[in-house]
Parts: sequence; structure tokens; C-alpha cells
Amino acid sequence: MNEGAVKKWKAKFEFLKVETKLTDDHEHLCITSIQSPYLFKTVDGKTEMKLPSVVRRIEEGVLEEILHSSGGKLHIIVKEDEDYIEYDHEPFSLEGTFRNSNYLEEIEITIDNMDISLDLCGAFDGCKSLKSACINSAVSDADYAFMNCTSLESAFLSLECCESAVGVFKNCIRLKDVNIFVSPFDDYRTKYCTDASEMFYDCNSIEEIDLSSCSLEEAESLRQMFFRCISLKKVIFPKESLSSFNVDMEEMFAFCRELKEIQNDCFVEFDQVPDSMKKDIFLGCDLEEKEYMVDIKK
Repeated sequence: MNEGAVKKWKAKFEFLKVETKLTDDHEHLCITSIQSPYLFKTVDGKTEMKLPSVVRRIEEGVLEEILHSSGGKLHIIVKEDEDYIEYDHEPFSLEGTFRNSNYLEEIEITIDNMDISLDLCGAFDGCKSLKSACINSAVSDADYAFMNCTSLESAFLSLECCESAVGVFKNCIRLKDVNIFVSPFDDYRTKYCTDASEMFYDCNSIEEIDLSSCSLEEAESLRQMFFRCISLKKVIFPKESLSSFNVDMEEMFAFCRELKEIQNDCFVEFDQVPDSMKKDIFLGCDLEEKEYMVDIKK
């Protein structure tokens, strides 16, 4: 990293305490402290925090006091800085940043630089007061991002470039509205999600899930993807077909008793699935009694 650029950057943003850390062979700036007088209130009541793109991580717990004093509504904006130095497209990491926060209620994240994706691995795990999330950036890792967010009702994010999405919304028992959109990264995408197991595990309030914008064709595991989504009625899969039939689909729709429709161009050829495997995929869905419960649209 260019020491002159870092020194200049620190002088411009004195309200941030930063450390230079080495992660996965990358040296980057990590925020370890921030002073609330330099944060700004917006008209909709959110606290806005603008960061230069030279920053790559916010440490766990750093923002808790700010959330407590600001009412729990936060908008993080990562702006492209004139001293920005590109290094291997390293993502902006919020891994564990908000874990078990007592105060976070609404979160919005915007990254202006298209070269930077977002690492949300465990970012909001256990945020029991979080009700809505809007992620205006391509996400590179979403493992357990919103796990145990038991008050979460709506989420807006892109998983188009996501390599792994294990348990993203696991145990989000009040989740009703998920908008998974195609990000500006679409033209540059080189990565595909290989693991979407337990993605919506125990999301027992959601009725419809649209995955048409997810890059799942290289998936190796869809195990328990919709396990015990007891209100789920409809799922929309991507148009691209799975590259391999040797995908782990164990208990994929287990106990989805209200499931009525799978809109599926060619993603999974369920009619080619052996009966023994199908019983496992749809465990507890009474397929024997409701032979045409699942409407597979071609």
C-alpha cells in the first residue's frame, strides 16, 4: 500500500481511528474507532456515515455506541476517494461487524466503486432488533449474513456475484419480503454461488421467493435450502440449468407444507429425479397424497 496516500488519507479523516492490518495476504485499513460528531443525520432519520474507498473493514462492535445514540438507523456510504489504490479487487468487509447488536434496526449500504464488492459473512448475525436491510452493492460472500435476525421483515440485496450463500436468512422467522436484484456487476461477473444450503432455513413467514437473479447454475449444495418454510407457496428459480445433477438437494423443501408452485424453466428437472430422492427433497410435503402439489412450469 502507498504510505504517502495512507498518510494523506488519515489527515483528511481525523475522526476515524484506523489500523493497517494484513488479511489473506492483503494489507488494508481497518476502522477501530469512529467519533459520532462526524456523522450526519438525514431527513429520514438515519445516521449517515461516509467512508473513503481506501478503507476495507470495520471491526466488530465499533458502531454499537453510535447505533445506541442514533436510534439504530444507519446508512454506510463508501465513496471512491482520490487516493484510492486498487489491490486485487479486495472486498469491503463487514464480517461480524454488527454481530449481536442490540440497537441496529435499519441498515442501508451503498458502495459507489464498482470494483469493490461487499463481504457480509456473519455481518448481522444475531441482530434481533433489525427490521429492514437495503444493500446497494454486489455481495461476494453472504454466509450467515442475517442469521438469527428474528425481527427482520424485508431485505433488498444482490447475490449475483456471491460465491457462497449458506444460511443467509437462517432463522429469520418474520422475513416476508426478499428482493434479490441484478447488480451493476452483472457484466463483469466471473464467480458463481457454489453453496446455497440452509439459505432460507426456518423462514416460516415468507410466502414467495424469487431467485431468478441468483447465479446458482454452478451450485454444489442446495441442502435444506427452504427447510421448514411452512408458509412458502411459490419459488422462482433461475433460467440457467444446473451444470451437474450431482447436487446435494437433501431435504431441500422439507416441511414446506403450503408449497404449490415451482416456476422452473430448466434449473432442476424434478420430473427426472428418482422417486426415492424426490421423497427426501420434499420430505413432509405429503407428495404421495398430493401428486401434483408442485406445479413445475417449463
